[in-house]
Amino acid sequence: MQWHTLKHYILFISDFKMRNKSFKVIILSAILVILLILCLRPHSNTIINVSNSVFNHQNDVIYPEDRTDIKGDSKDESNHISGNINISNDVGDMNRRVLYDYTCEPMDSNSTCQPLKFSKRLLPVTALYSLPGSGNTWMRHLIQQITGIYTGSVYNDTDLLQNGFPGEGIKDGKVVVVKTHRVQTLDKGDYKQAIILLRNPFEAYLAEFKRHFGGHTSGITKEMLNQTRMRYGFNNFMRNTLKNGVTRIDSWLNATLSALNIVSSDIPTLIIHYDNLKTNLKQELIRICSFLGLNIWVDDLQCTICNAEGNHHRKSERFFPYTKGQTMNITAHIKIVNETLRATCGESCTLPYVVGKV
Repeated sequence: MQWHTLKHYILFISDFKMRNKSFKVIILSAILVILLILCLRPHSNTIINVSNSVFNHQNDVIYPEDRTDIKGDSKDESNHISGNINISNDVGDMNRRVLYDYTCEPMDSNSTCQPLKFSKRLLPVTALYSLPGSGNTWMRHLIQQITGIYTGSVYNDTDLLQNGFPGEGIKDGKVVVVKTHRVQTLDKGDYKQAIILLRNPFEAYLAEFKRHFGGHTSGITKEMLNQTRMRYGFNNFMRNTLKNGVTRIDSWLNATLSALNIVSSDIPTLIIHYDNLKTNLKQELIRICSFLGLNIWVDDLQCTICNAEGNHHRKSERFFPYTKGQTMNITAHIKIVNETLRATCGESCTLPYVVGKV
């Protein structure tokens, strides 16, 4: 009920000659109470409507009809898919301000920003693709927090199943996204759309080594890696040949190029850079929910930002264990991927870090 309507009713009652003045006072008091409730309603009822829009910033959505061939010329930025976030009048422009203050409160490790559940309606099956070590598990945590819907996986990791990811092993529309590292399955018709998570390969290789060393949450220090045994283990890890016959050094390049070539030619795709999640999480969460066609509640957005770490985000100091030869090879691969991104979806899709550095 709008203010001018309430004002009309108040004036009407004030002018009406009622015999029972006490009853008149009660009616006026009730209207004032309703007005106060409307003005002071909790901000948890405030919603950002993003279901039909795409955040107009870095790394736009790639739609099949808007894709240019990888070998073609770079696409003009003016032709990119773009749009504005449709935000309700109660919220205002979320890119500039939030009407309600939100105090971050530490949460128990088993707590979530909202009750998690399987979707009551079947959602479009959405792949969450990345190479190992690119932050897929952390991304799942963020998506679960902001949407309240379990994420799934083509794998069945019992550690994840028992620690915050009950959708592990499920790969249908009951979950909001499906984790996969299998690039060759993206064009098999199993997915209606896909999110591609890209991370600097220098960081991705090291994160995957940490996982091999001690699981999803293991940390590794510079001192540990400088130990002869650990250094030997890392060098062997980088020299390994994977099941498909590709060396680990080449896997990031080959799989990333395959993902961009296969997925963007068939289904709508959203590219997310791990670095952008670290530097501008709010913007990236809005873009993700927009792509998924889901609305965002302000409380859940703020809570997700406050409790972004979760239980599966490794924390360790930054260091650079790569040899000169490894560095040269990986840097060359980054440049190829960057040019492919530029040709596929324009400058907005390119890597958000300096090539060759972590």
